[in-house]
Amino acid sequence: DHTEYPVLIHCKRGADRTGMSSAIVQLLYTDATLSQARRQLWPIYGHFEFGRTAAMDAFFDRYEAWLNEKGTDHTPARFREWATSVYTPGPA
Repeated sequence: DHTEYPVLIHCKRGADRTGMSSAIVQLLYTDATLSQARRQLWPIYGHFEFGRTAAMDAFFDRYEAWLNEKGTDHTPARFREWATSVYTPGPA
């Protein structure tokens, strides 16, 4: 929220961390749905859900499960709440 623009996100191949960061930006600063934002992690951009990179997909899976538990849809405010107050990183 308080960074200077433009923002450069560096990733070894530009697929995984960059895709995740791009999806998060869409969730926080646009009207994109969760499904639309997750497209940033599609194989067409070089991301594949296996090995260590599967954790990025699991991050969004957890958010989606939380939304389903609450019976609500994504909004930027809900994503911010989940990411800062609910989400527990690592094998929780």
